[in-house]
Amino acid sequence: MKAGDGQSSDGQTSDGPARAEWRADVDALAFRPAGHAGLCMVHRLAFRVLVGPSAAPEDCLALFAGQRAAFETAAAAKIARRTLAPEANFHLDSRDIRAALAGENRRDGGASSCVAKWGRRP
Repeated sequence: MKAGDGQSSDGQTSDGPARAEWRADVDALAFRPAGHAGLCMVHRLAFRVLVGPSAAPEDCLALFAGQRAAFETAAAAKIARRTLAPEANFHLDSRDIRAALAGENRRDGGASSCVAKWGRRP
């Protein structure tokens, strides 16, 4: 199955927290964070900052699969920071993800200090 057709990062069909798929209709990766009923979306533009300008759906799924814990950490931090309802859908931006990759919890409006590590958008 092609990534544009809803390919999963783990190949499973369950709705468990580890599952992620590319949603071509919104040009974003979608996953359900552990302990949360809503979906978390990461738009391709956020991935362009993380993986480069091409950011093909396969590249985005591969980054998620390799860094799943950081995506879960970023999602949990945003849920707590925004006190989101258990069924609320939300999105992560590149700063949320970079902060989690660097082991930080960013506050709204603050810039991640890991720019030097991951670089700025070209």
